Amino acid sequence: MKTRKMKLLAVAGVALIAVVAGGVIAWLNGSATARHEITTGKVDIRLVEDAWDAGRARNLRPNAVLERDPRVKNVGANDAYVFVTLEMAALPEGTALHSGTGMARSGLDTPLFTTQAGSGLAYDNAHWTLVTRSVRNGRITQVYGYAHNNEMTPLKRNEITPPVFERLRLANAADSAALQGVSTAISVTAYAIQTTELGKQGDAVAPLEVWNIVANYHQSRG
Repeated sequence: MKTRKMKLLAVAGVALIAVVAGGVIAWLNGSATARHEITTGKVDIRLVEDAWDAGRARNLRPNAVLERDPRVKNVGANDAYVFVTLEMAALPEGTALHSGTGMARSGLDTPLFTTQAGSGLAYDNAHWTLVTRSVRNGRITQVYGYAHNNEMTPLKRNEITPPVFERLRLANAADSAALQGVSTAISVTAYAIQTTELGKQGDAVAPLEVWNIVANYHQSRG
């Protein structure tokens, strides 16, 4: 019995030494935990258009003007780069048009409406840039970026842009039959994206480069 008791103590002693040694090692490799609250950002926008009056968009005559003033408001938490697309029908090819120098004929990419900004008949807007224009299946899409001097302008939280355009002017068709009984939709859509970590270098600011990122993202989502 005495021998058996000594063995138990020996084992207990070895176990005790192991625990103490382990405690020393843990103390030499001590650690601490810090807790940090992290809040993700949010990019969110609202399309604002006060001048639009659907009642005035009926029974239009050639060269008629529609007041439209699409603007974009940043209602998110982060700065954003914003774009607006305008989609509308193209005139039938070969439509006779009145022009400042006489008569002209419409091509495949002649829009049913032209955009106007500023005091004149042209598009004069220091805040927005026409980024790209495409024609597909008789529809024209124009993309405008909130930019200046070929560099996107960050839209800050709660800020609202100036209007993309102020008026839409119906084509001044010499042959009114080309516009008779036409019912068509004009679509205005706004897009936004974060202002940092864009492009291969993470610093994209050129309107076309940033728009391609936006367009590819939406295409990938179907």
